Amino acid sequence: MKKILIAAGPSGGHLFPAQAYAESARAKWPLARFVLVTNLKGRALAEKMPEGIFDQIVYLSEFPAPRGISLSTVLFLLKLARGFQEAFLLLRKIKPSLVVGFGSYVTFPLIFSAHFKKIPTLIHEQNAVAGLATRMLVKHVDKIAASFEGTQFGRSGVSAVTIGLPLRKKLAEGMSKDFGKDKNLFRILIVGGSQGARVLNDKVTQSFSFFSPEEKRKIAVIHITGEREFEKVSRAYQALGVGARVYSFSEHMEEHYRTADMAVTRAGANTLFELAFFKVPAIVIPYPHAGAHQSENAAYFARRGACLVIEEAEFDAANLSRILRDWVKQPGKRESFQDRLSELVAPDAAQKLVELSDSLLLKEGRCELSLKI
Repeated sequence: MKKILIAAGPSGGHLFPAQAYAESARAKWPLARFVLVTNLKGRALAEKMPEGIFDQIVYLSEFPAPRGISLSTVLFLLKLARGFQEAFLLLRKIKPSLVVGFGSYVTFPLIFSAHFKKIPTLIHEQNAVAGLATRMLVKHVDKIAASFEGTQFGRSGVSAVTIGLPLRKKLAEGMSKDFGKDKNLFRILIVGGSQGARVLNDKVTQSFSFFSPEEKRKIAVIHITGEREFEKVSRAYQALGVGARVYSFSEHMEEHYRTADMAVTRAGANTLFELAFFKVPAIVIPYPHAGAHQSENAAYFARRGACLVIEEAEFDAANLSRILRDWVKQPGKRESFQDRLSELVAPDAAQKLVELSDSLLLKEGRCELSLKI
């Protein structure tokens, strides 16, 4: 039995594309065994994935890189050495036919070790600016795929295939479903995300204080807050008298996308490409830290007329309320964004990634993996 080892960081930004790839790969290779590798921070998300996608989930030790040089650098190096030890042991135990990485420091020892052992390797970079782990790995992998055309890998001569971002099967299926919608209400989807949620959540809820009682009666809000912000945001909407459904995390994003008239969100690659798939126009406030990759993600969409970007330094409640009110009253502005969003949709990204995998397996003489029952 052939085995595909899929390595991904612990956040949804890495795990969801990994899930989408596994779903598509399993459909093509039903005889294969799929193993997901992440760390304990990703356990909650990994355990919520539909049954049958992965045959096994392995959690490696954590070793996030410190900023600058300090005493913590020594501890990091010791943990990194342990990470390489775990990677070698895992590869020796599983003996994968292919290792596919989806970014984050978790993947670095595994991909590097697989390349050293001459196991075929493939990485997918979700963001317009590659993360540090991916930048360090690009010279040590067989193939590179990217969500964004012109992805920045921090060095010249990197050959990457632009395929878009793999979307989970559940999202694609949600496009054809009718979740019901009150046409008298204007639905606003707010995605706080895991990074920088507090600033976005505070400014968005404050923006509704500028709405009149009559305006509030015409809107409905779906707000994904992140774990820490749920109680505070829920209380804020109650005090404001705004009809809102508030979630710390939602496993039913296809319903929210399908029924939303517009969105206010950070600029994670997953969120942007999911909004494009459902053609939901958005006001995007990039998270300015973590390598500023969200700014580049947002800029890519903005240059194509597919979203409105507001930098966090210029993001205030009063200005947001004016934009929201304007979009509610003028559907034509939203429709122009929808037209551009449709041009960025990549519904076959997961399948393209499977095809790249297949080319590596065929090159290595492992074509028996493609046998079907």
